[in-house]
Order: sequence, then C-alpha cells, then structure tokens
Amino acid sequence: MIPTLTLRPTAAGLRSRLDTEDGPIDGVMPPPSRRRLAEPLQRAVNWTSPYAAEAVRQVGAVLEEALAPDVREALEGFPDGALLRLDVARELARLPWEWCHQTGDPIGLRLALARTALGLEPDDDASAHPATGPSPSLLLLANPTGNLPGALDEASAIADAYADAGAVHEVLEGADATAERFIAELQANRWDVVHFAGHGWFDDEESYLVLAGGHRVRASELASLLGRQPPALLLLNTHFSGYVPPGVEA
Repeated sequence: MIPTLTLRPTAAGLRSRLDTEDGPIDGVMPPPSRRRLAEPLQRAVNWTSPYAAEAVRQVGAVLEEALAPDVREALEGFPDGALLRLDVARELARLPWEWCHQTGDPIGLRLALARTALGLEPDDDASAHPATGPSPSLLLLANPTGNLPGALDEASAIADAYADAGAVHEVLEGADATAERFIAELQANRWDVVHFAGHGWFDDEESYLVLAGGHRVRASELASLLGRQPPALLLLNTHFSGYVPPGVEA
C-alpha cells in the first residue's frame, strides 16, 4: 500500500491520520492558526524576497503543530525519499502542507510526496488506466512557455531514467507541448504516467496550466477529461504547486 497522510476538519479540531502497512495512527489537534499563517504566507509566495525561505519555514512550523504528535513522530521515521500520499480535505487544501518541517526540511523536499488533486478524483464507476508491467509508460510535457530551463532539466532526468529502464516514453518540450496535443494524449488514455513541468497560474475563476503559445488548460477542463478514465498517475509540477490563493477554485 502507499502510505497516506489524511487531513480532515472535525468539530473537535483537525484530525490527522497516517495509514501505513503497520496500521493507522491518528489524533486530533487544534487547527493551524490563520492569524499566525497570514503574514508569512504572503512573504513566502514572493519568491524574489530574501525573506521567502524563512517565511516558508515559519509556515511549515505552524502547520506541523497541527499534526497529531504520534503522526509527527511516525513521519520523522520515514527514510529520505520514501513515498507518501497526501489526502487533504477541500477546506484545508489551500494550505501548503508540503511545507511541514521534518528533521529540518519540509516533507515536500525530504519525501517523495504526492497530493491527491482536488476535482480530479475519478467517478465512482470510473476505471483508471492500469499501470502495467515493471516500467509504466510515460508522457512528459516540459517548459511549454520556453522560459523555464529548470523544467527541461527535470524532464531530461526523468526521461533518462525511463530510457535506462527500457520503458516507453515521449517528451513534448517547448512549442511541441501544445494544449491540443496535451488534450488529445489524455483522451487517448495510452499513458500510465503523465508528468507536466511548467507554468501554472490562476484567475478570478480557477487555476490553469499554461501550454505552448500561452494557451490555457483549466482545472475544470482537466476534471472533465480525467474524471472518467484517468492515468494511473498524473503529476502537475508548477511553481504554485501546493498553494491555492483564497477565493480561487483548485
């Protein structure tokens, strides 16, 4: 099983539950203080500020306090790079739980952390694309806007790993990573893993991915495309991953 950290609001406070092969661990703590989070969150998202890193640490410390002590202790025992799935209730999803500090580093850096995307859960009767064989097939979309060289480095490292394993993969970079191609590949349902590395942003209505030529693929459109038959794994790595501004639908 995939170890899963579940966060849910309750009448008594915030319930955190960690499910592993050894069984569940859970507890209830007071929810994180919005007052203590407000100022450091504003500073943290200004990545040009010299105070951003310290603000991320402050936010992570506040969020860490909201986890049950037994859950915190168990997470500290996870080895670096261990897989952890984060399942967060909609009411709590705007907070960057990936910044929770563990042994000095946010768990989003120390662990292989994947958050369940709101709005992209399959329908009850949906059939997800199965990940078959030891090396799942991979579609990579990287740097559609042409101004994120780090996204190309990310895609190159992942593609090399898949190539070394002899796995089927395809990389769409820059101008080739169009909205039309992205949508067509999702509709074809032939990839076990779909990985996006590029810009994500938001407007007054919802968040969206930016594809080649500045064309947008909105969260609601993704939900429609993926709701019936999603890939085994969809990873959207944007510079605003894990942060949803107030009033904007994830």
